[in-house]
Amino acid sequence: PEPQPEAAPPRLVVTHGEGPSDWGFFHRRWHMDPSGDANTKVMIYQVHSKLGDADLEIRRPDPVPLMHGDGARKLSPAGEVLGWYITKHRKMFARKRILELGCGLGFCGIVAAAATEASSVCLSDGDPMMVAATKCNLKVNNGHTRCPVDVAHIHWENCDQRPAGQFDVVIGADVMYWDASHEALLLTAFQALVPGGQALLFGPKRCGSLDRFVLAAQTGKWGKVEVSSSYSPTVNTLFKGMQCLPFLVRLWKPAKQRMARSAPPDGAKARALREQRAQSLKEDEEKAKLDQQQVHKQRRDQLATRHVSRMMRHRSHDVLPSREASVPRGLLPALSPSRSCSGELETLKADRREGRTLCPLPPGPSRPRRTRRMDSPFMGELGVVGVAADRYDMGSLSQR
Repeated sequence: PEPQPEAAPPRLVVTHGEGPSDWGFFHRRWHMDPSGDANTKVMIYQVHSKLGDADLEIRRPDPVPLMHGDGARKLSPAGEVLGWYITKHRKMFARKRILELGCGLGFCGIVAAAATEASSVCLSDGDPMMVAATKCNLKVNNGHTRCPVDVAHIHWENCDQRPAGQFDVVIGADVMYWDASHEALLLTAFQALVPGGQALLFGPKRCGSLDRFVLAAQTGKWGKVEVSSSYSPTVNTLFKGMQCLPFLVRLWKPAKQRMARSAPPDGAKARALREQRAQSLKEDEEKAKLDQQQVHKQRRDQLATRHVSRMMRHRSHDVLPSREASVPRGLLPALSPSRSCSGELETLKADRREGRTLCPLPPGPSRPRRTRRMDSPFMGELGVVGVAADRYDMGSLSQR
């Protein structure tokens, strides 16, 4: 008889394990599903944040044909970096409505719901198989989420499935590698954001697809586009020299949309508007003129009151300077018979002929008349010639 070949040794099947995640950003435990499906792998990620620690359970389903390949069932480098980035920048997502595009297994969206104070989180994918897997993962992690979480089937090319202005932040990992979907992805993210919202997308360069995506975004409606590979020293250290280094692409939607210019008014409306503006300007000028006149009137009254009070304080016989001061000619018209008696005028003329200088006060409450100042220091102190409380004999006082 021919010798029988030796039987191959039995294959060692590992059913559980513990250690760092595939890319080192989380600590992970894993095991095969004990419920009877040996092809389902259960991974438990330890997520640490200032709000508390959580053990998130992610179930990876059987390897079945998927719409965008088997990569959707795995946690890529960009996916791990996005989840880690959310835990380190939780204030950026506080009180925000978050939408994840191309969620895959839903890891990043569940991390945002468990480690931040977001208002709400929506997980979306275009593959119905991955939508079902995400709902299963969300169900087993309901005890760790801090806000309402929803799962939606959104295909970027389908206009009816695109949300309209419902979210403040859009996140995504490894969604920029397919050139044919760049325009649909940009349009879906733009329509989903509110004015002033932003999109955070992580992904490697992958044969220039990232550069082409950024170029499409810069030529679109986005207000600002930024690309960075130095957003974290930790990421740069772990991926040093590796082509799978995830880049961060930040897109901002403009806060205000440009409004369409209204049609110019017709001839009649334009004339009415011009007349209305002219009338308004005229009223403003008249009001300003009246206010200025009122201010000037108040100023004149104050000056008159101050001059009269000064003259009243010097009604007593003060010592006048030795040098005689002559009454200016401008004083004579002020002492006309209409403002002073005729006898007073004659007395003034007689005193001037005899060489005496007088400073008469017109009787009555009439307003003082401002004339030239005299050279005498006494007159300078009085301030106004033609305003006096009594007549002073300048000649007799000068002899004292």
